[in-house]
Amino acid sequence: MTTKSPAAVLSEIAESLKKREREFVGAPTEPEPTLLRFPKRVVTGRVLENVLKQFVELLGADLGAIDRRLDALEARPTMKYVGVHQRGTTYQPGECVTSAGSLWIASRVTTGQPGEPESGFTLAVKRGKDGRDGKDGA
Repeated sequence: MTTKSPAAVLSEIAESLKKREREFVGAPTEPEPTLLRFPKRVVTGRVLENVLKQFVELLGADLGAIDRRLDALEARPTMKYVGVHQRGTTYQPGECVTSAGSLWIASRVTTGQPGEPESGFTLAVKRGKDGRDGKDGA
């Protein structure tokens, strides 16, 4: 048995409802809240309730996986530029600093100096070469 995605199930339900709507003969003058009449078909509130329960279970299982993925993504550090590196300052994972013309990203909580071994910083953008002087030294 293959499991369909919530989007596929919703699409099928929507198509089915559109088809039934086209087939619809007409509602009784005083419709009952749990009864819909279609040509040669009667759909009770209980049938609709069962369909909706199955859909909610399917959607709920998928939403659980989506929620876990979202939580994991939100827990990841984001890049945030915090300026020129200052000795003795504590940097959090994802914080970016400039030092000696290069951009560094903290890979863990650190007070280290970018460029030193085991500093806790990763080089993101290396300083480029100085350009040539312009006309008349400008």
